[in-house]
Amino acid sequence: MHAAIRRTTAAALVLGASVLAAGCSVESRANAAAENAALAVAQELGVELRHSSATRAAEYGRRAAESVDLLSLDEARDGETSSVRLVIRTEGRGEAAPRPQIVPGQTTQVATVVRCYELVFAGDDDEDGRALPVDCPADAEPISYPPLPPTPELPEEFADLLSDALAEAAEREAVSEEQVRAVVDGLSTGEESTRDLAASDGAVGLAFRAGDDCVLGRVAPGDSAVWTPARVQLQPGELNCSAGEALGMLGSRPPH
Repeated sequence: MHAAIRRTTAAALVLGASVLAAGCSVESRANAAAENAALAVAQELGVELRHSSATRAAEYGRRAAESVDLLSLDEARDGETSSVRLVIRTEGRGEAAPRPQIVPGQTTQVATVVRCYELVFAGDDDEDGRALPVDCPADAEPISYPPLPPTPELPEEFADLLSDALAEAAEREAVSEEQVRAVVDGLSTGEESTRDLAASDGAVGLAFRAGDDCVLGRVAPGDSAVWTPARVQLQPGELNCSAGEALGMLGSRPPH
């Protein structure tokens, strides 16, 4: 009789321990998944910022604030070198399904964590943007930025209108910068746009720019052309979107 009682008690203890272990296992797996999710957000942001065109603290900060809570932003300079340090706050959510064969009837566990990370950018390709866990500052409010003004653009139909205007100018026996300027004066280029004209050897080159948009044109008696250089051709060190480049038909062919 006593042996039967001991066996029953032992079995109950084993079952209880299994239930407790299984429950902790599901909860811990959910928490681990949430931790990994929060870290992944920080890591992805670090990679994105490392490969972005950001060079100043405000540029890093604005980009970071678009996807996470930016809690602090510091820039340090040491001679000609500088570094930018961000502290960000992310949230991670994780789920873990139970093992019904161990604990019948147990439900899926869901966990949510909030974590903070430090990202530093100092010109080191191997270390820049590595997400390092830090304590979240107490009562820190996220840094926000006002919306950027719209990027200036040339009107969508501008290249076609310019092409028609230069084709008409090319019908003359001679073209001059003054004549071409009078022709294009009636074309709307939108706000915050610039234009450049130059004449050489009986031809006139034209360049129009607004923000990242660039349209070039060239006109001579019996011949005219209008083209839009590829964005890669307008990167620093490449074309400047100038009338002189238009005279030479630079950027009129796709890059190789």
